[in-house]
Amino acid sequence: MEKKQEKEILMDYDQKVKELKGQLHEQLKCLDSRLEVELGLLADMQDYYKRRSEVELEYSRNLDKLSERFLTKHKNAMQKSQNTLSSFNCWYQLLASTKQLSSDHGVFGEVMVNNITVRYQQISDDLQKIYRKCREIAQSCHSDIGQVLEDLYTMIKSYHVAHTDFSNNENKLRIVEQKLSDAQSKKSGPKSIRNIEKHRERRLMKFDEARIKCLSARNEYILSMGAANSAINKYFIQDLNNLMDCMNMGYHSAMELAFQTQLTSEKCMAQSKADNLDALTMVVNSLNLRSDKQKFLEM
Repeated sequence: MEKKQEKEILMDYDQKVKELKGQLHEQLKCLDSRLEVELGLLADMQDYYKRRSEVELEYSRNLDKLSERFLTKHKNAMQKSQNTLSSFNCWYQLLASTKQLSSDHGVFGEVMVNNITVRYQQISDDLQKIYRKCREIAQSCHSDIGQVLEDLYTMIKSYHVAHTDFSNNENKLRIVEQKLSDAQSKKSGPKSIRNIEKHRERRLMKFDEARIKCLSARNEYILSMGAANSAINKYFIQDLNNLMDCMNMGYHSAMELAFQTQLTSEKCMAQSKADNLDALTMVVNSLNLRSDKQKFLEM
């Protein structure tokens, strides 16, 4: 009966250990999937900024060609005195604003391809390096848990062996004590009783040895079980949380810096555009028919 019970306990323990190892393996797979998602996001962002840079640089070149075409044309065709007319001032300010807009978009495109895109590649590389290290640590933790569980399995078997030996010696001692009791009640001969007593003493010594071994094995089993529970709890409550934090160390701050670079560039462009609009507004407000008529008559 005890053998059957021991077998059932060990089989149940094996099943629970397999379930735990399966859970740990699934955790690693989930972390792998998380890395793939984050790398996919970074790859898409790199591709976006690369293509956005191409759009910005192409737009910059087109604006530059547009402004240069008319600047060259009017530089060669018009007299210097015509530059003083308010209508021509508006025209040249418009071309100057276009030229500045071209320059701003060119700088923005260069920032995207040479700064932001490169930064996202660095984030991707760092993320993979950190993840590989964290995965090694996670596997080491899993290995430690597996070792503790193997030690517990050994302690369980040792305890069952010691307990079985203790039970056998206890039963044998009871049999000898019953024989001694029967011999004494039947008033057997002194020699027979002495032989039974000697046999009882030997059994008692073996019983005490078995009891001490059983208690020692039980204590080691309890300590091993406590160590196993402590290791598992520490992993799920503390280690796993720390590993997830380490995997994303610097990830969000680096991404924030990349976005801040874009925001700063766009704010600079917005300020430059606002300045150009102010300058254009000023010359538009300076349009004066009488003044232009007077200047024309003075030519």
